[in-house]
Amino acid sequence: MPLHRITASALAGALACALALDPAAAIEPEAAARALGTALASGTDNAAHFERATQQGSDVVIEGLTFGDREGVNSVRFARAVIRAPEDAEDAAFTSPQVTLSDGTVSGDSSGTVENAILTNVRVLSPERLKEQALTQGVVYESAEALGIRVRGKEAPADVTIERILINAEKIVDDAPQESNGTVEGIVIPADMFAGTAFDPNALGYDAIRLNMSWDGGLDPETNVLTVRHFEIAMEEGGRLSFEGRVGNVPVAPTGEGVDASGIATRLDVHDLTLRYVDDSLAGRILDSQARLQGVPTEQYAQQLSAALPFLLMAINNPDFQNQVATAIGAFLASPQSLTIRVAPEAPVSGAEILQTLGSAPQTLPDKLNATVSANTPE
Repeated sequence: MPLHRITASALAGALACALALDPAAAIEPEAAARALGTALASGTDNAAHFERATQQGSDVVIEGLTFGDREGVNSVRFARAVIRAPEDAEDAAFTSPQVTLSDGTVSGDSSGTVENAILTNVRVLSPERLKEQALTQGVVYESAEALGIRVRGKEAPADVTIERILINAEKIVDDAPQESNGTVEGIVIPADMFAGTAFDPNALGYDAIRLNMSWDGGLDPETNVLTVRHFEIAMEEGGRLSFEGRVGNVPVAPTGEGVDASGIATRLDVHDLTLRYVDDSLAGRILDSQARLQGVPTEQYAQQLSAALPFLLMAINNPDFQNQVATAIGAFLASPQSLTIRVAPEAPVSGAEILQTLGSAPQTLPDKLNATVSANTPE
């Protein structure tokens, strides 16, 4: 046989083998679209559909991808979704280095839009596994980012907007991330949203409430201890509320069978918790506003509140803790800087113990939890 025919035959055979072994070639675009939609719908049957799915090079392009909730009330539709180079994966529908969702529309109890969302290093679980194991998270990713979010409730007078949401997931075990950190940036809640409530941003000099949120924490799957290293909500020209601590006996993997919040709360073990508020004019604005309503100077109003604290706290029936709280709040009212509440029991205390103590001897709870309250302490 001539050399050129042998070479051509060898190349054809090699190409055929390569195509047969190429995972992306084995994935039908419609199958990938169905799997992604079902996973985004948390495995709910018939809660996801699409208009068209095509292969473009090594990518799958989906038009009109829509997925909703279990009740069939709320849904999100993306005009275009691109799954980059999807590949078969063990115990999953496919993996992809990136999934991009563009031009989103929210409908149902709330309406709105999402400019785009990007997920990296994605693993989409199969519909069969989601159903068999009743899993609520069908898409596992290294990072997820959403930009340009605008949402309005049915009865809401204005839109709530969010510039950016970023979630990073780490230490993935059995398709469940054990570590998470991220930010929610540029949350804007117009003052009109608070109409009819006791909180009036306009009276405090705000035309809108502007917030940023960030967090960093992880769950140890062996001990079921959740460590919150950092959680903070920061209000622009207002203040920062932060939380950190450790809680044990946390459920490892929620499922779609429903969440018994009260049952979970009683089983949780409190190791240590710290709640801290750092003021940046919000407390002063509230004091000024209330003082104007009372027709007295702000300093005088703060002194009146401080003087009333010992009587207001008598219901605690724990003199030492009452004095500690009154002293701390009094110092904060006189000079609003920071207020810190810390709980650090000698041994973990369960939610059931806390509830039992509240019912039988509530005055002993601060001592059982080794609770402290302090004001204007450095960070």
